This record gives sequence, structure tokens and C-alpha cells, in this order.
Amino acid sequence: MNNFTRMNEVCADVVIHRDMKTIELSNDYILPDYLADIKSVLYIKPAIHRNSRIVSDGKLEYDGELTYSVVFITEDEKIRSAIFDEAYNGSIAVEGINDENCTALILPVIGDLQWKLSNPRKLNIKTMLNLDISIQCNRCIMPRITGKHTIENEMTLERLEDDISFIKCRMIDDNDVSISEDIVLDSSYPNISEILVCTLDSHISDVRSVGGKLIYRGEILASCLFTSAAEDDSEHYHTVTKKIPIEGDLEFNSELQKDRCRWKIITERPKVAARNNEFEEKRIIELDFTYDLQMICCTNETARCVTDSYSVDCEYKNSFVTFDILKEIRQIGGSVSINETLDVQELHDDHTGEIISASASLKNISTAYDSQKGRIICTGDITFDFCIQIDEKSPKVVTFTRPIRFEADGDSCNDLMYITADASVVKLKCRTDDSHYYTDAEIGYIISAEERRTEKTLESVELNVTDHKASKGGAYPITLYYPRENESLWDIAKKYNTTTMAIRSANDLADDNISSMSTLVIPRGTLKPVYSKLI
Repeated sequence: MNNFTRMNEVCADVVIHRDMKTIELSNDYILPDYLADIKSVLYIKPAIHRNSRIVSDGKLEYDGELTYSVVFITEDEKIRSAIFDEAYNGSIAVEGINDENCTALILPVIGDLQWKLSNPRKLNIKTMLNLDISIQCNRCIMPRITGKHTIENEMTLERLEDDISFIKCRMIDDNDVSISEDIVLDSSYPNISEILVCTLDSHISDVRSVGGKLIYRGEILASCLFTSAAEDDSEHYHTVTKKIPIEGDLEFNSELQKDRCRWKIITERPKVAARNNEFEEKRIIELDFTYDLQMICCTNETARCVTDSYSVDCEYKNSFVTFDILKEIRQIGGSVSINETLDVQELHDDHTGEIISASASLKNISTAYDSQKGRIICTGDITFDFCIQIDEKSPKVVTFTRPIRFEADGDSCNDLMYITADASVVKLKCRTDDSHYYTDAEIGYIISAEERRTEKTLESVELNVTDHKASKGGAYPITLYYPRENESLWDIAKKYNTTTMAIRSANDLADDNISSMSTLVIPRGTLKPVYSKLI
């Protein structure tokens, strides 16, 4: 609490929008003329390949692109693939948002996906896309002193100040990072005839600040399906995978505490080609693509604000304003193994077949906080798609879905936190025996736990000098007061229309701590009408 002529401006990052928006994407796609008719769809792998946002006055606009990698069986019993693009866009009206003082992050998460083959050349795909949207804006408030008064009256205005702590977040981008990688086939694979499709899954494993730099590390899992020719000219199908490490360092002049970043990697559709090795065998897959890293990182900040005021010299009227700040944020990253088994009898088959390719996808990921155990519980579904070959029959797809559940340490969380999770499959292995299919999937996840708090600060105080001065305590120059438990010196001074300095002086107190005082001497003050409002 200080006496000074002008009040300090208070600035803090305010949470003005936090929401999960779901949009439905549905479209019909026609097969290109150079591809044979579709007999049946094996699987569809969706991926985000573009995601951007524009902040303008009062509006957040977003647009992006989904790519579907469709793997199917043709009428002539061959496996082929096609790629279709689906654009999405929209806008959200957000009061107070602007492009100068606001940070906006949109993390797209692919939800439920369904498809229907209308005819051999027409495919309908429907996808639920979830947009995790977070907007923070820097807001500054300069408390005003109005009314009929003088500078001397302002200087006698008592003000209670306090430091508020909050989390300040900023957007960091690393765009158009080029990756060129070779997948070299070992001796267990035959020569490549044709590369059908390559898909990419990404995961960030570590983010930290060192020497003014923000360093991140992660990996991209590349999975390629290709054909090879047998001696009888029949086609055989194979899948090869490789983990590609990624890392980067970006300018970041703040000290970042652990687990304070949320991220999304958007990969460009890869360019692929097969080439010969040194023995003139076509056993190398060239991968070229770029990726964009979109990340929001948060640091601890403080702001000093006026939380109350009163005048011992004038009538006064306080007006307050409230705002939401991000009080705490915690990012919990990790991985978990999911092992599942499928009995072929569930498929009404007699025996298993050779696994040509396999993929896995997650959906319906949700979170709940168990306050008794201090754990964050994540649940959802994992769907496995196997492309299998049984004897000389046409390849077919085996699809099965299993519920998943995993937990993370939530000791620093509470029931009031906004908790979300983003998860992806970063590794998949599968095998068969005579009666079962076995899967071993590694899921990488990042859980975001955010706590918001409402703060109050003085917006304005109206001071008016009046001729009438009503005294409190009659003719008595002092009052004896018995402090209540947890009552502050400020509360007592305001109640008796005096100052904390006057009470400290009358009681020989070195500071405002009155916890050891059973009785206080209160000097006589003057009582004025008190008005306040909160907006």
C-alpha cells in the first residue's frame, strides 16, 4: 500500500477464449481416370497437412487441409492407393481480440472417420475434426481518479496493492523445415516395384529453454506400402517403417519451466521415389517433405495492481473490473504401450493370413481427474486396420477396435483445471500365428492441464470533497479494538476511516502484521459515505 499522485497501470495476459470446436467434413470423391475401379476399401489414413490462423479485430479466422490416403482393392484384385484433399475453414467472433496483443493457438485433432463406397468410382468420406482453441490477450488497466477534488485529496487516498501471478503464453513457429531421408531395405525385403503410399505420424518428446534458445526434439514415423514382383509376375505387398528424428532451436529469451508447451506438427504430403542401391537393386525409398511446428509456450509473470482504496478526506466511490488469468499450466508428456490380441474366430475365419500392412488410429480421447488418487485418467478407442493375404485369395482388411485407458501423474492438478489430451500412434508392430493376430502399439501423448482464476482490480475511484464531515467515535480521541481472526490492518483502518500508518504509529507496530495483537488503539477518524460497484 502506497501514497502517490498517480496509480500504476496493471498489465496481464487475460484468457478471453478457451473452447473445443467440432466441425463435420463430408464430401464425395471421384477416382482419377488412371486408376482401376474400387472393389473394396482396405483403410483410409487421414492427416493434417495445413493449418493456419489469422487474428483480426474481433475475429479469429482459420483454414487448413486434410489429406486422405485411401488404400483399396481394385476389380482386378490388386492393391492401389489414391490421395484426396479436403479443405476446411471458418471464423469465430471473439470480443476484444486483435492482432497486436493476442496469442491464438488452434490444435486440430482428427476424430471419428466414416466412409461409404457409392459406386466403383465414387467414395464418400465423413470426418469429425476437433479444434482445440486457446486465445490469450494482453490487457492493461490504468485506474482513474475522477470527481471534484484536488491533488492534495488524491495524495491522501489509501490504496491496497497486491502482486498477482499469472502465466504468459506466446506463439512460436518453426515453418518449412525440410526433411530428406532414405529408407534402406534390408535383406528381408525384395526389390521395389511400385511405392503405393507413404504416411507420416509425428511426436515431440522434449522441449526446453537453454541460453536464450528453445530446443525441441521429437520424431516422425514414416510408413510406406510398396509392391514387389514375383517370378510368375504376380504382385506381393510389403510395409516398411522408419523413425526419423527431428530437432530445432528457436529464439526464446525467457526462462521456460518444464512442461509448459503445447504443440502441433503439420507435415506436408511427402514426395517419394524408389532408387537403386550400390548393387543396382531397387531397395531405397527416398522421402522428401517439409513440416511446420506450431507451439505455444508459457512462462511465469507477475503484475502489481490496486485491489482496494478509500479516502479519509473525501466521499469516495470505487468501481472494479474483473478478468480471467491463466494461473497455472502443466504439460504432461509420455508414452504408453497397448497390446491387443484378436482371435480369428471373431472374424469367422479358419486361420490367419499374411499381414501385408497395418495401421492404427485413435479416437474419442477424453480425460477425467481423480482427486483422491491425484491421477489424470485418459480413455478412448484404438482401431487397428490389417491388410492381409490368405493363400491366393484377394487381399482383405481386418478391422477391430478396442477401448484404451492410461493414467498420468496429476499431483499438481485440481478439479477446477481444464484438462485436454492429444495422443497419436508413434510405433506399431504386429504378428500372427495359426489362430490370432497380435499388436504392440506405442502411443505418445501430451496432456494439458490449465487453471484459470478470476482477479479483481480497481478501475476508477470518484472523489468528491464535501463540507459535511461526520465523525466516528464522538468526542473520544481513541477507540480500543479487539481484532478478529484473519482480520487485516487494512480492513480495520478502512472500517474506522483512518490509515494503517496511523494505527501502526499509535500501537508501535513495525509493519502491518497484527497476528500477535489482542487489542489495538484506533485513532479517531472521520466517516464518509462509501459506495462501490463491480463490473
